[in-house]
Amino acid sequence: LTDALCSGAVDPEILAPLLSDLGIGVYCRGGRIYVKSWSGLEKELYYASSGIRESITVAISLATKMYPFTIVEEPEAHLHPSAQVTLAKTIARAVNRFGKTVVITTHSPYMLYALNNLIIASKNPLKARRLGIEEEEMLKPEHVAAYLIEPSDGKAELKRLKVSDEGVPEDEFERVVNELEKIRSKLSPWWKRILPT
Repeated sequence: LTDALCSGAVDPEILAPLLSDLGIGVYCRGGRIYVKSWSGLEKELYYASSGIRESITVAISLATKMYPFTIVEEPEAHLHPSAQVTLAKTIARAVNRFGKTVVITTHSPYMLYALNNLIIASKNPLKARRLGIEEEEMLKPEHVAAYLIEPSDGKAELKRLKVSDEGVPEDEFERVVNELEKIRSKLSPWWKRILPT
């Protein structure tokens, strides 16, 4: 990835939105990657926080066509929700611009919802553009495959999910959210949640 950045093989249009969301810049000097924070602090990537190191390597991999595949385990790690949305758009741009294959595993509802919004946007590009989603950020459902790993008889079972123009089923994430809401409602009486204190 250092070679890709230092040789100019990284597309700055794909890289820039995520860097902006993270509040950093990235550059190459002497064959090494450096980051510059919004406060002006510059350091070699090796000495940056683990979140920045992981995010930058994913972003560089997505922003170059030197590598046709990018595989990332939990790309949302160390990213706040808005950066996860920006990362989803970065993934879509890489897929659409380079024909890149991107494989991710995620436990993040933000990542799933953001990717679903980009899939849904592809069926109504005009409305999507009005909502700030660029055409290159839209994902066609036929370009997306999704799987759920579930326990079954002491083994992990891989279940293919149907991807439609409504996105990927969100049932598993919604089930957890609903359980949390039920517990909260039992812990806190309803009138305390709606009446000002």
